Amino acid sequence: MLTGDAIKGIIFTLFESFVVDGWGYGTYEDVSSSCTFSTAEPFGGPESYPDEDLFTLVRAASDRLRTPLGEILHEFGRYCFPKFAAKFPAFIGNHAHPKPFLMT
Repeated sequence: MLTGDAIKGIIFTLFESFVVDGWGYGTYEDVSSSCTFSTAEPFGGPESYPDEDLFTLVRAASDRLRTPLGEILHEFGRYCFPKFAAKFPAFIGNHAHPKPFLMT
């Protein structure tokens, strides 16, 4: 059971695709294997995971890619939002801020 904020596994899956599409599978493997997560992998779409696991993954990607964290997050948002919106249009229309949207 989660006690803090949680992120759906689909966001982890989209982040993996973002890294693989941009820098290759080997880079994602390097990033992922450098992380210590509070939950067991793999991250599955319908499950929820501690947001700290996503932050750990994104920070590791920022370090590995030598790209500022803010830039990684910005580009990830640009990458994943159209994919997520196409797959789950019902989730998009009811949220005025990204945090509640990501928590659905």
